[in-house]
Amino acid sequence: MRKASRRGPAALLAAGVGAGLLLTGCGSATSTDTGASANVPTAFDMSGSLTLGTSQSQATRAAPRFKCGGSGGYADLQVGAQVVVYGPQGQTVAVGSVTDAISHVKDNTLDLSKEVGGPVTINADTCELVWSVSGVPGGLGMYSYEISHRGRLVLTEADAKYAQAATI
Repeated sequence: MRKASRRGPAALLAAGVGAGLLLTGCGSATSTDTGASANVPTAFDMSGSLTLGTSQSQATRAAPRFKCGGSGGYADLQVGAQVVVYGPQGQTVAVGSVTDAISHVKDNTLDLSKEVGGPVTINADTCELVWSVSGVPGGLGMYSYEISHRGRLVLTEADAKYAQAATI
């Protein structure tokens, strides 16, 4: 200790700052090397479909296939309808939309060349609304999603990472 005190306060200060920088440098390298960023949950995309029955949907002839959407009291279920994903406390965590609507027509004898764009009545068909939501934050455990204002469906994070399918 006597040698350190003989060098004076400036020498002690320089030695202390050097040691602090050395420790800080080690600390930074250590925290980077431990994979602290690996603990941050990654965002994921949710997707799925909602199938409307014959009484809830209406098809439109649109070559090369039929397009469809909700009808009557289900008219809000169309391409562009909002899809909201909620976290476990009910907070909105991501928003997406219905991106496509595909009519699954059972009658293969219909002629698409007639009345293109006009509504048609088709027996025994369904309308599949395809939706997606990007950037859902991971690590929340439980989620729910809602298409338009049709009620929330609750699921675990593991299930949320797979395509969802619902039917009205």
